[in-house]
Amino acid sequence: METQLNSKAAEPSNIIECILHTQEKDLDIKPGVVEIYYYQSVLDCTVRVTLTVTDTGYRYRDSDNSSILDSTKLKTTVGEFVSLKFEDNQGNGVSFSKDTNNPLMIKEIYGFGADVSKEVFKIDLWSEEATYNNLKGAKVVSSYNDKPSNIVEEILRKNLKTQKSLDIEKTQNNLRYIGNKQKPFYSCVELASKSTPSQGKTPGILAGFFFYETSVGYKFKSIDTLLSQPSVRKYIANETTKLPPQYDGKIYHYNFSSNYDLENILMLGSFTDTALTTIDPVTEEVIVQTFDHTSQNLRSNNAGNEFPEISSGWKIKNESASYTVVKDNGSLPQGTTVQEQLNRSLDQNFIPEQVVRQSRSRYNQLYSNRLTLTIAGDIGLNVGDMIHCGFAEITSDKSTISESPTRSGLYMITELCHRLTTDGTWSRLQCVRDSFGRKPI
Repeated sequence: METQLNSKAAEPSNIIECILHTQEKDLDIKPGVVEIYYYQSVLDCTVRVTLTVTDTGYRYRDSDNSSILDSTKLKTTVGEFVSLKFEDNQGNGVSFSKDTNNPLMIKEIYGFGADVSKEVFKIDLWSEEATYNNLKGAKVVSSYNDKPSNIVEEILRKNLKTQKSLDIEKTQNNLRYIGNKQKPFYSCVELASKSTPSQGKTPGILAGFFFYETSVGYKFKSIDTLLSQPSVRKYIANETTKLPPQYDGKIYHYNFSSNYDLENILMLGSFTDTALTTIDPVTEEVIVQTFDHTSQNLRSNNAGNEFPEISSGWKIKNESASYTVVKDNGSLPQGTTVQEQLNRSLDQNFIPEQVVRQSRSRYNQLYSNRLTLTIAGDIGLNVGDMIHCGFAEITSDKSTISESPTRSGLYMITELCHRLTTDGTWSRLQCVRDSFGRKPI
């Protein structure tokens, strides 16, 4: 049975707390906050928030009546902590607070407008670790010989000293990694591109991870594990105020964009077979191997049912991307003594045959189908979540309306913005999928 659409979800939401922790005292700026933009992205190592604040200088029971930016007592500047709590009209909320060891930090303050009675300014916030990531003492200088997942966890705990929750998927491969005084976030992203998931029973088929932050902590997850998740919400784009059974909400605005550029596909090999030439510097052996991209369509790890067929009338199966790499033999061999290192001097550190083409192919496949949509505010959504979207099939036959068999289906959220204003609450989502076809709800 259809249910009536509840428009309350898009009404103004509740800002529970917004406290500016200055050098002198804690200041409640919640009454002046007129707009909140809350951002997440699987390509960003930190959550971000932009506050729009209107300040007249009035403080209840406070002798300091200057605005925040004019006050000589508050001395507000970048690097100060901010505790922020807010929720939507469906009971979903987020909390960034000193009490829970995850306050936000001011990245930038800039004016937006002013007159003789008030001033309007914006405050850009990011996570505390994003600031520590730029400090000299946090740089990665160690040498590691372990699974990339374990290295990432060690960097987050020891270099960034984060106390936040870590959701780290165990990787299949081992890696010899040297920090080279890189920033922690840079190292985590670099390791993500060189990782293979444990769910890939046969090495050399699946590869590629994301490192990112949500309101619940840091995540290090493979593309295929994310795509294997069930949907957390189901949305539909229709022209009525009623929701069909099984759907949670309505899509108010949307647009599709594809990334099927033939030149890029041939160059990157996202939907074509690719050749890899490896050169062994010890034996001088040259090996050419071809990788079939369709082997990455295991159904359980894909948003749709099938990959697109590129240039079906033109034979390009083995005529696209080609890479040449030199095997990493003998560099920094394992062992605590010279003899142990000599015995393992021919061991291969990084195995490009199992990672290079596979990860590059998966990243490009994932972003081949893009969807941007706007829904009523739902702060319970995070990047990395899977959602089901239903779209009507475009056809001249208007006697029946059915879902599009190609555009409807599962999508992964890669970027989002939750917007809370005095006018309403909205969520804008950037979603992607690696294949076509609608899987059953």
